[in-house]
Amino acid sequence: MNLQKFKIFFLVIVTALFSYSCAESTGKEPTKENQVVKTENAENAEIAADGFDTVAYFATQKAIKGNKHTAIIYEGAKWYFSNEENKNTFLKNPEQYVPNFEEYCPYSLSQGKKIEGKPTHWRVIKNKLYFFYSENFAKKFEEDSENLLKKADQNWEKLEKEKKE
Repeated sequence: MNLQKFKIFFLVIVTALFSYSCAESTGKEPTKENQVVKTENAENAEIAADGFDTVAYFATQKAIKGNKHTAIIYEGAKWYFSNEENKNTFLKNPEQYVPNFEEYCPYSLSQGKKIEGKPTHWRVIKNKLYFFYSENFAKKFEEDSENLLKKADQNWEKLEKEKKE
């Protein structure tokens, strides 16, 4: 077993134990849904948020690149963090820090289009992280965020339903 595989194996074991102990404290059995780190295709996992630390948006109000030394695998993607504290914060409540709409731009979704957002054009709205295609789209969204977010949600549900069919 080479060193890289050993590191991944070790990280998976430690995280599994962490997940199990968290599940024990909540009284829930650990399931595939509530385990944070997953091992499938860990080496080839897609990098989430273009490698930006999604906890940093909340903690520092800045877009900060993460690094590979603090990476984890969550929901089949590799997530980078700028420090151990942010990684541990993410592990406690990953859904809080995952960008909404799978990183797609909420303004474009409100217009019925599915365009990927960019981590450098972001907003935290009502304690949720959103990536926008451009700063212009983010500003347009802010002008009527409540209504546009409702439209984005409706269109996202429709697009997700079509994807499953």
